[in-house]
Amino acid sequence: MGLTPKDMISSLSKLLDWLEQESNWGTNNGELRFITGRIGEIYTAIMTNGSMAIETNQNPKNTRRLENDLIKQISLKDEVAN
Repeated sequence: MGLTPKDMISSLSKLLDWLEQESNWGTNNGELRFITGRIGEIYTAIMTNGSMAIETNQNPKNTRRLENDLIKQISLKDEVAN
């Protein structure tokens, strides 16, 4: 079962708080890659009215959206290019 839009927004909020806290502690940018990557995935899913991928490591397709009654796997790179 996927995350609801409400769950995604809640997760995004928690991740942004976590990122701010880690930044305030002076955490190395390299250590923040997981957080920023997850923020990008969730943000893309929210902004495209999609959902998070069901399986892990669907590189680089991390989010899904309904397009013309078909589920299309998308990546953050695809969205930035459009």
